Amino acid sequence: MATNTVFQALDTETNRLAQYFLNRIYEDNSAERKHFLSWLKHDVKELHDKVNIVHKKLLMNQMFPNFAIDTKNDIIAADYRNKGNDQFQLGNSLEAVEHYNNCIAMAKSKEILALAYADRSEVFFTLCMRKECLEEIERALASGYPDEVQMAGRRERIQQLQESANNYYEEVPEIIAKHPTIQSASDCVRIGESGRCVVATRDIDIGEVIAVEKPYTSAVFPNDNLFYCHHCSKLCYNMIACEHCTQALFCGKECKQKSLDLYHRYECPILFALNEYKANDTTLLVALRVALLALNDCFMLNTFEGDHRKVYRSDRYNEIHFLRPTSEPSELDLLHETVLTAFVYELLWAKTSYFHRVTSLWCHQDDFRNKFKEVMLQQLLSTKFNAVKIYDYVHNPKLNETDNYGFGMYSFFPLFAHSCCANVMKSYHGTTMVLRALNTIKKGHQCFVNRYGLRYDAFTEPVRSHMLLVSRLPPCECKACRERWIPHLGNLPQICEQLGIENMEFEHIIKRFIGIDLDVAKEYLPRLIAMLKECEEAEPLGNALILKRMIAHCYAIFGNKRML
Repeated sequence: MATNTVFQALDTETNRLAQYFLNRIYEDNSAERKHFLSWLKHDVKELHDKVNIVHKKLLMNQMFPNFAIDTKNDIIAADYRNKGNDQFQLGNSLEAVEHYNNCIAMAKSKEILALAYADRSEVFFTLCMRKECLEEIERALASGYPDEVQMAGRRERIQQLQESANNYYEEVPEIIAKHPTIQSASDCVRIGESGRCVVATRDIDIGEVIAVEKPYTSAVFPNDNLFYCHHCSKLCYNMIACEHCTQALFCGKECKQKSLDLYHRYECPILFALNEYKANDTTLLVALRVALLALNDCFMLNTFEGDHRKVYRSDRYNEIHFLRPTSEPSELDLLHETVLTAFVYELLWAKTSYFHRVTSLWCHQDDFRNKFKEVMLQQLLSTKFNAVKIYDYVHNPKLNETDNYGFGMYSFFPLFAHSCCANVMKSYHGTTMVLRALNTIKKGHQCFVNRYGLRYDAFTEPVRSHMLLVSRLPPCECKACRERWIPHLGNLPQICEQLGIENMEFEHIIKRFIGIDLDVAKEYLPRLIAMLKECEEAEPLGNALILKRMIAHCYAIFGNKRML
């Protein structure tokens, strides 16, 4: 990496990048620094003008690096395959698959691909994963695997096994009475007059589905891209690779083609460079995808409808456009995101045909480029506040809890206000978010979600307030914060007695007794809900908190589950 590029600072905290930019441009002139920061934020009104100013300064000071080039490499791929074989011999199936997936992402030749597919088929055979094993056998043969007899024998043996129930999540629940104007919601709620507020239109029962929402787009964390599809973000152990880059793996041909059609043909040449210069933050990737998807409808970008009293949809950019940050960015943060936007713009300009497309049918090329800069910067400023972490429930010898693996950009969920004692919970079926009532919600009362993981039973009120403050989020005014609730885990022996089970610790109930046993969850869930109805008004005292945690766990395991 060139030593004079601003992007050396991308692997550090946000403000460091802005400071590095200022150091290069203004050296030790603090007065000019302050003037530029204030001028950029307050006097330069249009977002694309901010980007153009910063982009010009980056060019003039030769601060753009020689962008890294992504190349497939059979030698590196073979090394990953050997590591996979070693892990398989040690009985470490998941680690073996991880190395084989790396091999497939890096492989240049069909010969290496064929060997990796065959190796993966053997892992899935030992795990009795019939569907995955058969897919790998066909891929190995299609790629020219030399030992057809071996593959035929493995196919014959695996076909004798019954199809394993590898459902990573249960069927997505349906909304019984859909809202007439809110695409993803039940008619039990409405959007409040202020916009960022969801209110019950009638009494809502515990467990009732309030909304089922698919994301406008999503992206997985860089460390999880070997097991989650680059396009749909769903768990998949036998991924296929993009032919051109080493960064994207897909759950199948359909997602691969959809991704190419929508955005990957443009992000493909630049993903490696984003990774190389530590700019592959997942929220940045989400913002980039939102911008690319939005610009697919360039001619619509000047006709937004911001009235939520009309139709509110989750499958278009219009609603995403009006999701603003929950707080104003600092001058340094604004500069950071502006530099990132200029960086992404330069990459797209230098490495792709994105801005060279024929655009005269709907807008002038300059307008198109400026519109991209505007949407990209707006989304970088907004995504860190509005993108939502997607999780699955991990059930294996090492972990028994939820684990985040990516971000989704949803348009309805951000309208729910935060509370440290939320009365609504979310779970995921793939990337589809399901919102359920976790308390009885009376007509006219507001619906709250826990937006930031700051539950009152996990952190004290001073700690929660401090975390919101340092994150520049508005202070929480929920009941738990106002009254400084102290969590009570209630009378666990009494709960066990009412459930008709032996007395055991709470963690044992969650991780062992219920675990991921859907039959147990379905059997005890109605009883847990009935018990909560009797005591929910007393929260934080009594058994309410512990019952809510048990109910939330049951609904969580109906959704995404990771078992390897």
